Amino acid sequence: MKASETFPVSLDLCRKQTSVFRRIDMCVASCLKQGLITKVYWSFFMARGKAGRKAKGTRDVHVEGKKVTAKPKTIKKKNKAKGKVKHAVKLAREEKKRQARGVNDPDQDKETNGFIELIASEEQINALNKTDELTENSKRVLQLESRPWMRQRAGYVKRNIYECLHEEIMDFVTFVSPTEKELSSRVQMVEEMREIVKSLWPEATIETFGSHYTQMFLPQSDIDMVLFGVPDGKEPLYKLAQCLEEKDLVSYLEVIDKARIPIVKMVHKVSGIHVDVSFNIAGGLATGDLVKHFMRVYPSFRPLTLVLKYFMAQRGLNETYTGGVGSFLLQMMVVSFLQHHGRVLGSNHDDPKFNNLGYLLIGFLTLYGRDFNYSELAISVRNGGSYFNKEGRHWYDDGKPFLIAMENPNEPSLDIGKNSYEMRIVKRSFDYARQVLQNEIYRHGRFKSLPGSILGTIIQADSNLMQRDPPATFGYEILHHDPIKTAEIRNQYELRRDEEASKKRSIAAAKSIEHESTNVPPYKRWRGRSNRAY
Repeated sequence: MKASETFPVSLDLCRKQTSVFRRIDMCVASCLKQGLITKVYWSFFMARGKAGRKAKGTRDVHVEGKKVTAKPKTIKKKNKAKGKVKHAVKLAREEKKRQARGVNDPDQDKETNGFIELIASEEQINALNKTDELTENSKRVLQLESRPWMRQRAGYVKRNIYECLHEEIMDFVTFVSPTEKELSSRVQMVEEMREIVKSLWPEATIETFGSHYTQMFLPQSDIDMVLFGVPDGKEPLYKLAQCLEEKDLVSYLEVIDKARIPIVKMVHKVSGIHVDVSFNIAGGLATGDLVKHFMRVYPSFRPLTLVLKYFMAQRGLNETYTGGVGSFLLQMMVVSFLQHHGRVLGSNHDDPKFNNLGYLLIGFLTLYGRDFNYSELAISVRNGGSYFNKEGRHWYDDGKPFLIAMENPNEPSLDIGKNSYEMRIVKRSFDYARQVLQNEIYRHGRFKSLPGSILGTIIQADSNLMQRDPPATFGYEILHHDPIKTAEIRNQYELRRDEEASKKRSIAAAKSIEHESTNVPPYKRWRGRSNRAY
């Protein structure tokens, strides 16, 4: 028997082992040439033979004249040697970065338990810590520069970080509040519209509602107007649009006549303000009076709402027609939160330390982002605020149990949250903002001053804020909890609410009478014909 027949050597195995060795040698030689590796264990080089033996392949062995083929090894074991080399190169690159920052080479003679020695002295560690502190401070400087509402101050120095967040929220609210110039331009534009409407319909009246009426609008907010005493139908919409186009007062004009509430959308040419005009629609004025009432009862209502409105607007979650949370729904959510918050505090509900805006903001995000039971509970702000079961009013939707159910305070039978079908995204956004703020607070510590911006972690400095100058004076009325004025606004709201409800009832009664007068027997309505001639 020949030796080659007794102990055959597989050429395939030789090729595979040679390829593995060649790749390892080339990689190690390249690392040594570039100076990436400072010290490599001798055991690593001795492992080449073991890696070659474990490489995937076949071993042909003759046992008593029978040929036996061994099973191939797994891919994980085959790439073990390559993984060791990659790990060594990764650590070597980190070592090179440390050397580039001024850290001396580690001691070559000291033994370690890894591929590369990365042991530094105390002086080197202190140098690294100083470098990290400088990097952190530079980041804070950049963050301060990118927060336009902090231009007049370098930071917030308070013992409690919640007080720092409270002051930053007040700075943000002051920054986005309307100036006297902005408010006067809006009033002037409303007067121009009033003159145009009077020229078309002398007996008509025009009123503003929404955020312009309550003075809770953001810099990019539009103006909502409603015309009363105008003929019904689609003709007044096009008549008003034609007049605006002839006078060259708008840069954009659109008539939406197929919506549930037909409107005329336009952009004022001089001021660039967006305007929505509706016709003979009651309900907005009473809502504005209700919001003004809550602004006087809860001093924290306005700043908290403005921060949340901007937070929602930056994420595209502030429009009801896209499934988001509209302005009125968000305001009622804030009111409900403040009602239950005051109930928990009891006699201390007017204490300033329990009405910190930073604490209230995180509490709101915690309630609606994590704790609230959307599938079972509905919200009411009437009579001091309460929760009730959805199924009691048939507001529960099996296909959308995540929807928020909010009772309309003007019409308790209506749910103003049924169209917010993106409520799951809104909830996740609230929970994300809560986690970011709490992490930032815990990172600084509760009883430390804040060197930078904490509100800027959830509200980005977009173009609307960067191009805006801080207002020199307030252009809106600073509201205080005056019981007499609050009672007057409450009475005005109740009168308008009852008046609008009576108008709706009269319109519904007129439509029912008209329907009954035009009602004909079924046999005369076959295919729209007046007889049944076949």
